[in-house]
Amino acid sequence: MYPFPRPFLFSLGILAVMAAVLIGCSERKPDEGITILRMATWASDSGFELERAIITSFEQANPDIRIELIYTPYDYYTEKLLTLSVSGDPPDVFWTITETLPYLASRGVAMDLTDKVANDPEIDTALYFPNALSLCSYGDRLYAMPRDVACFFTVYNKNIFDEAGVPYPEPGWTWDDFLETGKRLTLDENGDGRNERFAMTPYLMDVIYQNGGQILGEDGTVAWLNSPETVGALDWWSDTILEHGICPRAQEQQGFGGDLFVTERAAMTFQGPWMIGWYDEQCDFDWDIVGFPGGKAGPKARLLGLPIAISPKTEHPEEAYRLLKFLTYSQEAQTLQAELGIAMPARRDIADSEAFRGQDVMPPGIVHFIDAMQNDTVVENVFPFYSPVKKAYQSMMDTVNLGEMSPQEAGDHYQTQVEREIAKARRRGLL
Repeated sequence: MYPFPRPFLFSLGILAVMAAVLIGCSERKPDEGITILRMATWASDSGFELERAIITSFEQANPDIRIELIYTPYDYYTEKLLTLSVSGDPPDVFWTITETLPYLASRGVAMDLTDKVANDPEIDTALYFPNALSLCSYGDRLYAMPRDVACFFTVYNKNIFDEAGVPYPEPGWTWDDFLETGKRLTLDENGDGRNERFAMTPYLMDVIYQNGGQILGEDGTVAWLNSPETVGALDWWSDTILEHGICPRAQEQQGFGGDLFVTERAAMTFQGPWMIGWYDEQCDFDWDIVGFPGGKAGPKARLLGLPIAISPKTEHPEEAYRLLKFLTYSQEAQTLQAELGIAMPARRDIADSEAFRGQDVMPPGIVHFIDAMQNDTVVENVFPFYSPVKKAYQSMMDTVNLGEMSPQEAGDHYQTQVEREIAKARRRGLL
C-alpha cells in the first residue's frame, strides 16, 4: 500500500470530530471459549480500517480472542476514558495521549506494567528506541507500552536552496548556521519592504531542549519558564521573527494562507514522519530532511509517540496483555504498521529496516532521522497537572510572537502562573 497517503495517523495527529461510536459491537453473545476485548482508539475513517488490519492479524494468531474497537474523537478522548472508568465499564486496552498518561496513572485508570514487562522473558526492551519506555512512564513506574515513536526534523526545499546558492543543511549544523542560512533564503520579492518568502515556519518547543531547558523540572515541583535556558531559547526564537524577519509573524502567516512550505512561502519547516506522504503528494519541488540545528545542548528533539495501556479493572488481564504485547512489541505488528503507513515502529530494528526506511516515499535524509531517533531525543517532563502548564507555555509563546512582552518578561509572568498550578497540585496530592 502507498505509505503515508496523508498526514498519516500518528498518535498526535488531530482527527476529524465525529460522535463517539462503538465499532464492531453487537447484541450477539460471545462464542463459547471466546474472550472479547474492547480497545479504545481515536483512529477514524481510513485509519480505522488500517488499524483493523493489524487487529485481524492478531485474531488470526489468537483465535480465542475477539477485539472490538471503540472510537472516540481525539478532542474528547481522555474525558471519555475517565467517564468509562468511573462508571465501571472501561475498555480493556486503550490508546493514550502522552501528556495525559500521568494523569490517567494517578487516577488509577492505567495498569502498572512495570513488573510484568520486566519479568517477561519474551520482551527485550533494548530493541525499543531510547527513551521510548520513559514516554510510557510516570515516576519510576511503567503504565503503558510504546506502539510508535517519532520526533520532529527539518524539512527543506532543495529548489529554493539551489536558487539562492545556499548549501543544503547537514547533520551537525548549529543555530548560527541556521540563522546565516535563513537570512540568505528570506526574500522580499517585489521590494515593498515586506517579505514574501521566509526561511522557516514558526517553531519553538524543541529549541528549549536544544538550549538545555525544560518547562518543568524532573519531579514537577519546579517551573523553568524563566530559567536562562528557556528564556535564551525564547529570545533566539523571537529574534528569528522580530529582528531577523526570517520567520513570519502570526498575522503574516495567516495572510498567506495554506501550508507555507507547500506553497513555497517558507524554505524550511519542522515536521515529523507523519507528513512525509503529504509532502510527497503536494510538493511540486525537490525536498529532503535533516535533523535540527543544535544549540548549546545539541540538536535535541522532543520524543513523541503512542503509548498503549491496560485498564486495571479489566476482567481479562492476561488476554489484554497478550494484545498489548502483540501491538507494541511483536515483529509482525510492528512491521505491518510500517508497511501500511500507519506510523513509525517503536522498535528501532524494524524502523531501520526496509519495512519503514526502505519505502519509496522516503526521502534520502530519512537516515538522519533514524540517527536523531537513536541519539538526540528528549522526553518532556509531564505530570498529572500538566494541562494548565501547557496553556501557560503556549500563551508565553504567543505573547512574545506578538511583541507584547520580551522573552524575559513573558518568562517571569508565566512562571508565576505555573508556580500557582504547582501549589494547587501539591494541595491536591498530585505531587
